[in-house]
Amino acid sequence: MDMLSDAKNQALSHADDAIKIVEIHTEKVEFLFAELCRVKALLDSNNLIEKAKAAETRTTEAEALIQQLKQEVEKANAAETKMTEAEAMIIQLKQQLEEAKAAEMKIAEVETLIEKLKEELEKAKATER
Repeated sequence: MDMLSDAKNQALSHADDAIKIVEIHTEKVEFLFAELCRVKALLDSNNLIEKAKAAETRTTEAEALIQQLKQEVEKANAAETKMTEAEAMIIQLKQQLEEAKAAEMKIAEVETLIEKLKEELEKAKATER
């Protein structure tokens, strides 16, 4: 049960970390996008080709960052799925524990009944003698 709890906590921690990373990278993407817009606004006829290449590079960097963010979101989703599975497993284990406790109680009741019946049998044998 502790292992499941640890697994759940670790999955939650991974999900939280991934979300934080996504938020940080989102800010970076927004900054890069704003910078790209600024660069495009500064383009003039003298160095249009040079600035276009710089913008293309920044776009490529932004696309790479977007891909990285997508991967991190996928990891966060996988962690969330694992957490959901762990929660389902915890519920199932709790049910099994309750069933085991009920079975133990039944066994104890049967053992008590057996002891009483043995005592009655001994008394009956003693009475017959």
